[in-house]
Amino acid sequence: MKLKNFWFGLALLLLSQTVNAAKHLKKDIQDTSLTKYVKVKSFTSGKPWYDTEGKLINAHAGGIILINKTYYWFGEKRGTHRSEGVNVYSSKDLYNWKAEGLALAQSDDPASDITKGCLMERPKVIYNKKTKKYVMWFHLELNGKGYSAARAGVAISDKVTGPYVYLKSFRPNGNMSRDMNLFVDDDGSAYHIYSSDENMDLRIVKLSDDYLEATTEDVKLFRNQREAPALFKKNGKYFLITSGCTGWAPNRASLHVANSLFGPWEFKGDPMKGPGAEKTFGAQSTYVLPLGGKDGGFIFIADQWNPKNLMDSRYVFLPIQLKDDQVSVEWKADWTFPLKDSIVNIRIDLKKRAQTIENIGSSGCWFSEGIGKYWPAEKRESIAELLFSKQFNKEGQPLGIGLSSWRFNIGAGTLEQGDSSGIKDFRKRSDSFLNKDGTYDWTKQAGYRFFLQKAKDYGVETLIAFSNSPPVQFTKNGLGFKTEKDYKSNLREDAYGAYAKFLTNVLKHFEMKGLRFSYVSPVNEPQWDWSKKYMEADQEGSPWTNEEIFKITNLLNTELVNQKINSEILVTEAGMLDYLYGSTGPASRQIQRFFDPKSPNYMGDFEKVPKIIAGHSYFSESNDTVLVNTRKKLADTSKAYGLRYWQSEYSMLADGFRDGSRGQRTAMDCALFLSKVIHSDLSIGNATAWQFWNAYEPGSADFNTRYYLIALQPNADYQDGEFKVTKNLWALGHYSRFIRPGMTRVAVDILQDDAYNAINNLLVSSYVGDDGKLVVVATNYGAETVALNIDLKGAGRTYTSGIKYLTTAEQGKDMIPMKIEAKLKGISTPPRSITTIVLN
Repeated sequence: MKLKNFWFGLALLLLSQTVNAAKHLKKDIQDTSLTKYVKVKSFTSGKPWYDTEGKLINAHAGGIILINKTYYWFGEKRGTHRSEGVNVYSSKDLYNWKAEGLALAQSDDPASDITKGCLMERPKVIYNKKTKKYVMWFHLELNGKGYSAARAGVAISDKVTGPYVYLKSFRPNGNMSRDMNLFVDDDGSAYHIYSSDENMDLRIVKLSDDYLEATTEDVKLFRNQREAPALFKKNGKYFLITSGCTGWAPNRASLHVANSLFGPWEFKGDPMKGPGAEKTFGAQSTYVLPLGGKDGGFIFIADQWNPKNLMDSRYVFLPIQLKDDQVSVEWKADWTFPLKDSIVNIRIDLKKRAQTIENIGSSGCWFSEGIGKYWPAEKRESIAELLFSKQFNKEGQPLGIGLSSWRFNIGAGTLEQGDSSGIKDFRKRSDSFLNKDGTYDWTKQAGYRFFLQKAKDYGVETLIAFSNSPPVQFTKNGLGFKTEKDYKSNLREDAYGAYAKFLTNVLKHFEMKGLRFSYVSPVNEPQWDWSKKYMEADQEGSPWTNEEIFKITNLLNTELVNQKINSEILVTEAGMLDYLYGSTGPASRQIQRFFDPKSPNYMGDFEKVPKIIAGHSYFSESNDTVLVNTRKKLADTSKAYGLRYWQSEYSMLADGFRDGSRGQRTAMDCALFLSKVIHSDLSIGNATAWQFWNAYEPGSADFNTRYYLIALQPNADYQDGEFKVTKNLWALGHYSRFIRPGMTRVAVDILQDDAYNAINNLLVSSYVGDDGKLVVVATNYGAETVALNIDLKGAGRTYTSGIKYLTTAEQGKDMIPMKIEAKLKGISTPPRSITTIVLN
């Protein structure tokens, strides 16, 4: 993670933006206020789910019944903590739900069992064909009695939506009755399954023919402190999923299987699979919905409880995979029923041209030193190949992602200071080529130099040098970070010239070695405060005001010109994109401050400052509205001042990548979000360059891979270790490997006037080279397969061959090559996948 001390500055910014942001963000709201309703086309477990009126669905711990091709969802109506009756919703497709109101309301009569203040939990409704009545059972706790009553409540209605008339409550055969469910067998017999004896026992009782009473056929299934039973049947076998008893906290699920409802029941382990499976994806079972039909599928339904605000508890709907008596419930962040592939027609107009791409790359900060200097040659060479190679294996799969730019960190000298540097993590300290006596030691930063040389050897087109802090010899406090909170540079007033000469000398040295840096960036994220108490700093860093940035850029420009260095200066590496065109503070509105000829800080006539403005996409993707609007404003402002926009640093530093989910995000979830941000910067922000933050960091390759392309598992001293490739590497590779410098983005129109035009479903961009090679990148963010029909306009040539490269969540399915027909019809993009199409 790019641990930089920006939090104070960020807090001020976010405070100023809160009111405005509330107008746009689809927040995880904690009330029933209206939000704009958008038709739902898939299950997205753990996210807020709104009914057709734009209110949060409030039907917890419930069940679903199908009547005349309409589904009815009954569940607890919850306030922040209170029980407020039983709600019912209706749906034709299980995705979009209409609120039908209260099916069973609490009573105003203080003598009633269901008077206000009682607890009405886990309601379930079944239909009695003989009596033609809808029967509701629920767990009832009496007002003011806590959980001591432990009763089953029964209500009845002539209409499925109610209102239901409360009949009575009791303990079945004298047994305590808490968490419960109902099940109707093939012969029409109904059963009540319930937790009893302080939740130590799980019992089942057959109901009377009218479903209103418990018979004496009542047995204990097992004694194992289980609750939240969810029962279903397939091919004559009964399957029971239950939860442990840990209050509101999630726990591991259990599966039992039997040939008879009354047992014996065989324990089959935990059926949950995927991230968060050990705690049932942060949820607790409530129901299994049989879908019927030809395939006879089932949906596992559960609640992600939020004890601080029960109304805001989320829902989990997941498909059940069933083979013989083996059940698996695999986590899917976004899914739908198997449907016929949707066909989307796309028109690419090669005559409508946008920006020319300059480079796509990454940084190698902090961990380059340990890997490049100490790790065995085979491992570091393999990492370099993954990042830089443009070659293919014998099956035609890329060996690497062919980065066209590489960012090299010019260290500030905190590594030599050791613990006295004040930076607590030794991995975040860096060497400086400058010695204390003013001489240079070019043997330093050996690990960084290894990857710099490898980038050159593999033909990486653009090398970029950047600095997080001036050398500690030049700073006000002798450290690589601030200890004073004033949002001013840590560079001493008398050291500006020395810092400019230092950077120029570094560039000159490497240029003489055949490693020419195309760009040098003297400041990085100048908006953040970067101050920490001594010995509590996370890394090197310094704030800069706009006036200070102008001063160092002016001096550096003069040095580069005087010494005839063939490098240009990259400004300003803003910590967030909106600092480039707006915001407040001493380092805001940087496009206007530096490229408006009327500004006293105008640098547009500096010989070594190109018409480029660089910023970082952190914290600009909390939702799609922010993602799009930020880049539109940036594109418009950059165009007005004749600038090219570079996105020069990004990783999933904020929580936008969670897409509203509370649980862990899989590697593919992260890769898809990364692709969405890249697509947005290129297609909406008109970025001409795009660079990921850190190529490698310690972490998991399977979950929450938000900060890196390659996951490191280093030894304690970081001088050796193992590494694993994440899906992020290939997500970036779908762009970097095939969209080469000099290619131009061309117009793409999705012709369907429906949800596929939304940014969170199908994202398509296209690029053409001077040689006519056409590259199309398509990210299917949705839950169903989409077949693309591509119509080329203004091509001026006939494409005779094509290959698509596909990455999915499947292990090893990373940029797999497949030949496609030149007619470009029916090109399949699986759900939750990234596809790059290359036409020659």
